[in-house]
Order: sequence, then structure tokens, then C-alpha cells
Amino acid sequence: MASDVLLDGRRVMAHMWNRLPSGIEVDLTREQFRDGEILENCRASVRLPASVLGDPAHPRYHRYLAYQVLADRVGTRLRLHPTFS
Repeated sequence: MASDVLLDGRRVMAHMWNRLPSGIEVDLTREQFRDGEILENCRASVRLPASVLGDPAHPRYHRYLAYQVLADRVGTRLRLHPTFS
């Protein structure tokens, strides 16, 4: 999921969170918006494929690399706790 973050009616950033296949939304960072920011234009977001983001020429390549590190760490951690699988 994706949303614009507005402060005083002006877009200041984007915010993203996950919607699981069950429909449950998981937003571990929503609480950061406490100073009058509001979320607007919420929409489903489609992740670009690795074949696109994995290209070093892509402007989001550095984000893709950071995501890969995070995804690997989360995957490793979840495999240690099978009740979460």
C-alpha cells in the first residue's frame, strides 16, 4: 500500500506499508506521523520486478539493495521461528 503524507495540505513525502494476502494491513511505522501529518490518496502499490530494480542504472537501485538486505534478514529470522511461517 502507498499513500501521500500531507502536512498543512502540502505533500511532504510518501508512506508505504504491507497488505497481506489475508487482507490484514501491517504498518510498523505509522506512529511516526504525530505532528499533524495525514495520509491521503491511499492506493495499492505494485512492486517493480527485480529485473527492473536490479539494474544499477535505475534511480531506485540503492533502495532495491537495501530492501534485499532487509528481506534476507527478515527471512532468516522468520525461519528461526516457524510459528510465523
